[in-house]
Amino acid sequence: MLVEPDGAGGPAYLTLPNYRALLQYNCSNFYALSVALLADRLAQPEADPDAQG
Repeated sequence: MLVEPDGAGGPAYLTLPNYRALLQYNCSNFYALSVALLADRLAQPEADPDAQG
């Protein structure tokens, strides 16, 4: 499924079946997209030279 949260001309996201699972939990495209983007970010953290630890 292609999701265009800001309408035509804005960013578009190609989603996978996990996106539909998120929509079953909370039927909001903005919620599901936020959770999916956060999961992607956590799975691939960038090196931060200012990070503690």
